[in-house]
Amino acid sequence: MMLRYLPGSLRVRLTVLIVCYASIAFATSGFAVYEAMLSRVEANAADQMKDVMSALEVHLSELKSTAGITGDPDTWKEHVHGREYLAFAIFDMAGRDLLATRGFRNYSPVLDPQTPHNPVTLSAPTTALRYLVTIVPLDGRDGTAVRVVVQYDDSEERELVRSNTEIIFITEVVGILLAAISAYGVTTLGLSPLRRIVTRADEMSINRLGQPLPKLANSDELSELGQAFNGMLARLDDSFTRLSEFSSNLAHDLRTPLTNLRAAAQVALAQSRAAPEYREVIESSIDEYERLSRMIDDMLFLARAERADLSLSIHEFDAAAEARRVTGFYESLAQAADLTIDVRGQGIIHADLLLYQRAVSNLLANAIAYAPRNSTIDIECWEQRGAVVVLFSDRGPGIAPPHVDRIFERFYRADPTRDNAVSSNVGLGLAIVKSIMDLHHGSCGVRSDPAVGTTFWLRFVPGGKTVGSPT
Repeated sequence: MMLRYLPGSLRVRLTVLIVCYASIAFATSGFAVYEAMLSRVEANAADQMKDVMSALEVHLSELKSTAGITGDPDTWKEHVHGREYLAFAIFDMAGRDLLATRGFRNYSPVLDPQTPHNPVTLSAPTTALRYLVTIVPLDGRDGTAVRVVVQYDDSEERELVRSNTEIIFITEVVGILLAAISAYGVTTLGLSPLRRIVTRADEMSINRLGQPLPKLANSDELSELGQAFNGMLARLDDSFTRLSEFSSNLAHDLRTPLTNLRAAAQVALAQSRAAPEYREVIESSIDEYERLSRMIDDMLFLARAERADLSLSIHEFDAAAEARRVTGFYESLAQAADLTIDVRGQGIIHADLLLYQRAVSNLLANAIAYAPRNSTIDIECWEQRGAVVVLFSDRGPGIAPPHVDRIFERFYRADPTRDNAVSSNVGLGLAIVKSIMDLHHGSCGVRSDPAVGTTFWLRFVPGGKTVGSPT
């Protein structure tokens, strides 16, 4: 809440906060020193008044009458000799002045206390004088007592405290100014690496994403910031690279059917033809239209899969049974390639049926595209540690190790020259499979050996628990 009222600049904000805390620290320490000096002055005054009072009590206890007080005043004055800030007076019980040393100022409330041997401390509100009052009985048989008042003038000490307070205040002001200058310099120096990031961000362009920011400083926080910034640059560079590759592949794959359509139309319009001939041209164009339609549908599906509010129609079904139903649509295609599709096992899953069928269709079409003739495509379904795993295996040429980790990335193709895959020829088929598994909080993966073949797997876990690869 307080940050709302601070300056917008982080450098100035840190300086203001440091100065505020320094001011509080200086003010607290100055107040503590001031209170300590006052306490010391008061304690010193009390000790000296008690010493004088004790000496006077001893002296008075040896007298028989008040005549010993008035008869030899110089002897009494020796009690405060050399201490100009101390004075005392002795009164009889009627309030008459028997003896007063130089500098004593009468203060009427000192005549009020009546309790013997119980000193009372009084202070004059308008002066720097304080008094210690007590009643002392004499040694006479008539019970005579006198009132003794010791006066302490702490004006000089208070002036000393005031002077020290001014010095402390000036020192604190200078200290706060030095703290402000130091804080501004330190924050400027400490935040200087951030300006390098700002400068680098201003210079950033698509062509410079691959140039990481040098190590900022030895500070852990700034090092983490630099690493995070470089990580962001690496991800952006990778995304732009894949997007550029995708744009190139997409342009190529869109150009092919469009070129075919244009060529067919130009040939048809080159000369007058009969209606059946025009009909034949239109029918031959349908395959290209369907290819374009599938490509657009795949891109729209991936876009919709990124929406957080996408709802799934979850049903319970046998994964193997639905896989057999999907293979039925590929029987003619498999027979034409001399391939056999074998579906085994069973496993009950909770998933969106249409999305599951699409994932199976993409993987099955991919297997048909790359499986060698006179081979078998195996689809296995079984339960493993509370999850249901669906495997798709073919005896094809396999996937090179550098491509295995990226095969499910969007717009990525392991071999850009291959365009005979049925599921997608722009690297979207396997990306769609991964999006479907992500929507179900499951996982997918691939194991490939060029000498054996390739196996894709889907793993469905109830409730979206932590997933891993099947053993």
